[in-house]
Amino acid sequence: MRRVIAQMPAKSYAKIELIQEEVLSFTNEFRVSFFVEEKLFDKKFIFPKNSVAIGNLATLPVIPFKGVLAE
Repeated sequence: MRRVIAQMPAKSYAKIELIQEEVLSFTNEFRVSFFVEEKLFDKKFIFPKNSVAIGNLATLPVIPFKGVLAE
């Protein structure tokens, strides 16, 4: 997936892309690159296989939805 969000306010969220259920049985790794004060940062998020499941839903710290946090 490659998506660009030109600017986002702090403590906000944006829907990126729907993930097909079939791939949730694999370990999924996502990288997010972003700038802070003209310095490039890169963050890797890992979802172990089968971790994205209804039984693992939790209250998320920033958005008003339940979800699964990455490692």
